[in-house]
This record gives sequence, structure tokens and C-alpha cells, in this order.
Amino acid sequence: MRTGGRAILALTLLVCWSAEGQTAAADPVAECSNHLRAIDAAIKACAKANDGKPPAHLSDLHPKFLPDPAVLHCPADATPGEPFNQFFPPPWRLRDPKLPVSYLYLDSATPSPPLFMDLSPPGRLPASASVRERMERHRRNFGDSVPLLQCHHHPEFRLDLMRDGSLLQSRVPLFELDPRSYPFVLDRLAADVAAGAAAVAERWSMPATEDYLLDWIESDHPSAERDKLRSAADGLAGFADRLDPASKSAAWALAARFRVASGNYRDAHTAARRAEELLGGAKADLKMRHLVEVTRFEAGGRTGQPPVDAYLERETQRRHLPGISVAVVREGKPVYVKGFGYADLEHRVPATRDTVFRIASVTKMFVATALMMLVEEGKVALDEPVTKYLSDAPREWDGITVRHLVTHTSGLADVWDVPQQSRPAVLDGAAIVKTLAAVPPPYKPGERYEYNHGATLVGVVVERVSGKPFAQFLKERIFDPLGMKSTRVDDPRSVTPGRARNYAWDDAAGTWMNVEPLPWNISSLADGGVVSTAADLGKWDEALYGERLLKRATLAEMWRPMRLSDGSETGYGCGWQVGTFRGHRWVGHFGAGQTSAKVARFPDSKLAVIVLCNFDRGDAPRIADAIAAMYLPAESRQTEQP
Repeated sequence: MRTGGRAILALTLLVCWSAEGQTAAADPVAECSNHLRAIDAAIKACAKANDGKPPAHLSDLHPKFLPDPAVLHCPADATPGEPFNQFFPPPWRLRDPKLPVSYLYLDSATPSPPLFMDLSPPGRLPASASVRERMERHRRNFGDSVPLLQCHHHPEFRLDLMRDGSLLQSRVPLFELDPRSYPFVLDRLAADVAAGAAAVAERWSMPATEDYLLDWIESDHPSAERDKLRSAADGLAGFADRLDPASKSAAWALAARFRVASGNYRDAHTAARRAEELLGGAKADLKMRHLVEVTRFEAGGRTGQPPVDAYLERETQRRHLPGISVAVVREGKPVYVKGFGYADLEHRVPATRDTVFRIASVTKMFVATALMMLVEEGKVALDEPVTKYLSDAPREWDGITVRHLVTHTSGLADVWDVPQQSRPAVLDGAAIVKTLAAVPPPYKPGERYEYNHGATLVGVVVERVSGKPFAQFLKERIFDPLGMKSTRVDDPRSVTPGRARNYAWDDAAGTWMNVEPLPWNISSLADGGVVSTAADLGKWDEALYGERLLKRATLAEMWRPMRLSDGSETGYGCGWQVGTFRGHRWVGHFGAGQTSAKVARFPDSKLAVIVLCNFDRGDAPRIADAIAAMYLPAESRQTEQP
């Protein structure tokens, strides 16, 4: 955010549609522009008053330089000290126009050609058409039946931003669009398919629609949605060959994907083969090759090896993944372990099963296991006040238990909510205790689930009770006994054989950029400081089937979802995410921040999927889910979720 001593900031727009209580703004584009001008003026005034230093938090702007809080439209429970964080934008929202845009993050912007996620047929407007012209065409084509969610949706999950009526490219990563928006697209498309080929040709670009819906189609669907997908697939297949040449193959591919999602695998494979034929067979891209292979696998009764290679080749290209390592473990034994892409782009070092990745918040599984070892030994009690183990914690924390900390229900603020000038330069455990002690807890213990630095404080408890540094405890009690030779608490200053470099993607330049390592005192924190490999994490999975680390009863306690004071469950146990996926119970964790990682265990099916990527927009959770779906028992894959 530094541009020659002054901050030139732009507003990111994120689709955030909600039907309840929304009223259409007269001109939301003009409203956005007016707010941008007010915010820009406040930023410049703030920088001028602080020797050119741009604001670090919204509280630096309001109220001194931005008196009108309506410009920010902060919800009542928003934190005014939220930082301008490039990884997890805070939810500052516009005044709910039906045209659903929200600004989330202020970021330096570089003008780029207007890009628009346009589901309408190409050629109807020139490439130089303004945002307003594109919006007006969208309204003519779709009315209010498809909310305007068309700020350009890049394959790697970025949205462009708008400023003064022009599109500028965003540098804010988004993991997915609001999934509530996709059914509106399906409803309108299904209606037009029922009306016939002319209606589809008039309103829809088949290639753009297939790209836009791809991730959503490959997710799980309730039965009513599957019926719509099945009907739309049959309609598309009925007239796909009558569409223009550019649309035929994409229409058949969309029909095939709809049929896979609705469980009609035999006809899905027929449609996929027709789409491949129209592309010229050998000219088919990775996306098409995967579609043909996955439909063949499903139509053939899931015999043979699942098409994981084809899927990962597609995703590596589609998401610009620099490198990725994947392991699939059945009953503690690896059935698939492989790397794709590069651990180091500059030196063309391939990613392999033994490439060392930062696993970020997946670390929390190890933190929780270390804590539960001390619980089994009678040295820690989950329901004792945390002040019993943290002597420097304030007495106001007496109502916070160790269980509250490890389940993210302590009510404490997060360290990143504290203004930067109030945070210590060295963020170790003791400094975090001191920093948070000076901030009034925003919630009562057990009242609310709020993902925060609780795991770091749990790491401090482990250190003080065991008398050993956290890294040493994990090495002696978990990593060495399991033979996890490449797994350790990170120190970016150390020489780590096989370590992957982390990368970011520059949308404007269309190229990779190196990411500087995190400072050593942040990279080694207990909430996200472990580095590991896909092969090592397979050993970790194997150990959890027995009692090498913890008793079965302790594992069950660790994987039991926390219940809040109002009786609701959180979907999070003691350091583990818990839930169901396509009817199967799963436990695990994902992590992000310079990297993307997920470990998903399905204990009842004795299956685990491990995905590690050296790119924070790699979307490891989605990739892990897609791979798990290939191995989970087919009869439960279509189970409707609550």
C-alpha cells in the first residue's frame, strides 16, 4: 500500500447477495464511487498527518479523518481495529442494495482492461464496453432472476474491482463466491433450456457458463437440485448439436457435468465423449480429458484406479498451482502419493511426495494432540481455568477454560484485531498473553465460536506444563516416534532439505511472484508453525488408528464438536474441524497463509486425503473433497446434507 509516500487505494467489490430485507439502491455504482472518493480523501489526509504513512487499520481513519461511519457501513459486530489484511478481508459492507456488492478491502490498484464474468453470448458488446453497459445487458437478459454477481471471476478465484464506473483488477484472494448465488443461475438456465435452443442461444455463453459453474457443479447437491440438474442436462443434450459451433462442445460438456452431479453416470459418459469428439479428440484440453475419465470411471462401476492424475493435472493448470503434493491413505497405508508441478519454479525442482510444505493451521491438530497427551497424564484438565497454567494471564480470564482455548470459544479477541502500534515486535506466546490481556474480550467464554490465536496459547500451556519448548515436545513425543523425519516446527532461517518455496500470482502481469518467508517469530507459532510432507502426514494418519499417541476415548473426546452455551454445536472439536461430507463423518483441518493445505480423515471409511500446495489460493480444501469423493463408498456420495 505504499505508492511514493501516499496511499492510492481502491475498493474491492465482492458479491454478497441476500434476499431478506434488501432494497435496491437507485444507483449502486454511483454510491460506490462516492464512497471511494470519501475514503480516498480520508486516506490521503491520514497519510499527510503521519509523514506519508498510510493507515494500517480502519480505526486510523474513523472518526478523525472519516467522520461519517455510514461510508463504511460497518455491521454492529464488526471490529473497528480490523487490519487491512490482504489474506482475510474484514466484512465491511455496503448498504445492502439488491445489486449485491460489498467492499471488503482497500488495496493499491493498477488499471487493467475491463474484464467481466459475462454469461451472455460473446460478440454482443465490444470489448471496450463500460461496466454500466454490461450491467444493463445483464438486466435485459436475466432481469432480477440472476443476481448481478458478474464482477470478473478468475479461475483462481479473484474478483475484479470497480472504481468510478471502471473495472480495475483486484489483488484480493477469494476462496469462493457466495454459494447461494449459483442456484439462481441454475434456475434461469433450466428455464431457458426448457424454452428451447433459441432461448439458450440468445442469453447464454455455453463456455463461460461451464467455467463459471464448474466448482459448484462438482460440489454436493440436495435432491431437489439434482432433479433440476438432471432435467437441464436432458434438455441441453436434446438440442446441443443445433447450437453454433463454438457452443456445441461446451453444451455437451455442461450436460455431462450436470448428469454426473445428478448421478446419471452412463449418460454422462456418452455426453462427455460427444463433447470430446466435437473438440477433435487429441485437441481436447485437460478439463475435457478429466471429464471423460471421471465419467468413464463412474459409468464403469468405479472399477480400476480413480482418475486422480487427470483431476490434478486439470487443477494444476486451471488454478495456476506452482506445486502440489497429494496422498490418499486407506487403513493407514498409502494407495496414492504423488507430486505435481514445482517446489521451486526458478530452479525447476519438481514437487514430490517428500516436498516439505508449510501446513499452516493444520498444525492445530498437533497442538491439540500434545495437549491431550498432558491431559491423559493428569497434568492438565480441560475444564480448569487457563489461569491455572498461565500465571501471567489476568484474573479476568478465570472464566476461560483450557477447553475454551482449544475449541476457539474463549471469547478472547484475536491478536490481529489489536492495532499494529500496540502489538509487540516479537510475537511469541508470552507476548500474545500480554497483548490480549490488554484487550477486553468481545464475548463471554462459550458464547460464540471465533477462530483466533487460542491454539498459540494452548502451545504456551504445553510448554509451561511440560517444561519443554513446544518444538521439542512435538519432536520427542510425536514426530520422532512416528518416523516423521521431514516434519518439524518451522524456522525459515534454517536449511530445510526439500522445502518448497511459496508463490503468489500477479494477475495483471500474468506471472508468478516470490513470497517472502514469514518472520521467524510468526512462522513458528503453535497455531500454524509446522512444516511437513504428504508422506509424513500419511504416517500421522496411520498412528491415529491405534493408541500409539492417544487412547481411543481421548481421540473421541478430541473429535467431539464443542457445544456453545446456547446448546448449538460449532463444527469444531479440540483443535480439529469435524463434520460430514457426502454422508461420511470427517475430522481434520485445513490451513492457509502463503500455502494451502488440508488433511481430511474419514474414520468410519478408514480413508484420509492429504493435500499440500505452495500457493495460498491453491484451495486445498476443495481439491481434497474432490479426491475424497472418488474413494468414498458410492452409495453415500449423494446423501443430502442438512
